[in-house]
Amino acid sequence: RDQIPLEKITFGEQIGKGKYGTVHRAKIDGCAVAVKKCLNSADLIQEAKVLINLRQKNIVQYMGYAQDDEYTYLVMDHYTEGNLQSHLEANPNLSFEKRLIMALDIARGMSWVHG
Repeated sequence: RDQIPLEKITFGEQIGKGKYGTVHRAKIDGCAVAVKKCLNSADLIQEAKVLINLRQKNIVQYMGYAQDDEYTYLVMDHYTEGNLQSHLEANPNLSFEKRLIMALDIARGMSWVHG
């Protein structure tokens, strides 16, 4: 599915903030998701349509998007473990082996997207 009716999304707390918008916990039909709220842009809709079709285990799964007059909302899987930066900050003593595995997973995901 691509476009999701905005009224189907129940927004929760903000869990992140980046250069292009904020990320919120949310629910759709009782299922936990994360929603990135960004200012509207035609390029963003095109990007969302590409992201929705990406299927690879090292890439966050995008499910669709919603829109109103001002914002585009990118709907994606919600990972209860949080983001990579928070995980690394909370676990400064991770072994070299675990860090290497993470780096390889990131590289595999990036290679798949750009390959």
